[in-house]
Amino acid sequence: MLFFVLHFFNVNRNSFSKSYFVMFTNPNVPSRCAQIYYKTILYKRIEMKSRTAARLVRTEITAAAAEGELQALKDKEEEFGVKMRYRFYATLDERTCPVCGELDLQDFDPADAKEGENKPPMHPNCRCVIQPAMDGETKENIIRRGRDEDGKGKVMPAGMTYKDWKEEYGQGAKNATAEPKDKPAIGLFMGGSEKPETTDSSKSTEKEKYDDLVKMMDKQGIELIDAEKADFGLMKDSLEELSASLERSPWAGVDLKSVRVVDSIEGDAYAQTVIIERNGKFFTEIQLNKNWYGDREMFEDIVNYKTSIGDFVKGTTASNIINHELGHSMHISASKARGLFDNVTDIETAMKISADDTMKTISEMAKKRKMDAMSDDWMFKVVDDVSRYGSSRPWETVAESYNNVDINGKKASELSEEIYKWYEDILKKR
Repeated sequence: MLFFVLHFFNVNRNSFSKSYFVMFTNPNVPSRCAQIYYKTILYKRIEMKSRTAARLVRTEITAAAAEGELQALKDKEEEFGVKMRYRFYATLDERTCPVCGELDLQDFDPADAKEGENKPPMHPNCRCVIQPAMDGETKENIIRRGRDEDGKGKVMPAGMTYKDWKEEYGQGAKNATAEPKDKPAIGLFMGGSEKPETTDSSKSTEKEKYDDLVKMMDKQGIELIDAEKADFGLMKDSLEELSASLERSPWAGVDLKSVRVVDSIEGDAYAQTVIIERNGKFFTEIQLNKNWYGDREMFEDIVNYKTSIGDFVKGTTASNIINHELGHSMHISASKARGLFDNVTDIETAMKISADDTMKTISEMAKKRKMDAMSDDWMFKVVDDVSRYGSSRPWETVAESYNNVDINGKKASELSEEIYKWYEDILKKR
């Protein structure tokens, strides 16, 4: 299966094999490694496109899990001399394809197992699993979780098959008129995934939901652009976090004119803040990467993991990543407020001026502590007092410090508070 997938996705086998070995032999791989490690190993090391890497890793993890389960059954047969069988389990949600759904809760002989026919993965990105079919266990007693008509996870009635679930909770069922709140991950599921039909009424409801987000941002004087490209729930939570941050620190967003969901960002970054020009004046725009904001579950998994290991400030979530970008808007506005953009006519020059200005500010902060902003001592201090990501560049130190104070208030570090106060004083005088 492995090299079939490599050939299917046109991946260099020699390049892949090292990364594949590292991933599956590293004892520090977290349990949710499919989301995290396709970014950190495959995407970065062999420069595959992120969607391709995601498909590859998820498919191979499914294959490895099924093969391991099958081998365990065969070992039991040899050890105890009893005949074992395995049961096929499909996921009870709208993303499950009809082929996998038809196999749900069917039992098979391990000797007859064939990948793509009765053993996962049935197709790239297959999420099905197999488990031993226990003696004396009737299918009517099987209890598992699935998603209801609103897309929320819940414990399903005992013995429910995918066919039963489809009739009870699937699209087109009499009680499934509400649109699922958890949309399928954008671009990650190819071949065999079932796409729910969208009625005219659901399209209207969807548009109304996003129109409400536009109105929310209008109250802040911020234009919301292409929000429908993102997961609605994540977008709503993110914009509510942004609005709350602007209520606490209105001066930070004095030049923020728009929030836009874009198809991609260089380096596959979660988000970025850019300078835009309107009527001959410079302002800022926060751009959110659809590849991340379109898949809430994956984005939350990765951000939560990176926060847990200190990459981001304590309390950072997928929803308040946007306020990190507000921190970038803040330091750009400070450069503008100090007149550094006067007589500047192009955006590229303005961005460079702002970057240099931020570097000088952080250098002064370091000098007050008798450190060099380029030294290891300063880097370690930023790691300890702000975050690991904050130590990567001066402007990231500023953005992470803003988010630290915004999230943690008086519990934020002294360094973060000092940086926050420095920019507050400049922009309040404006």
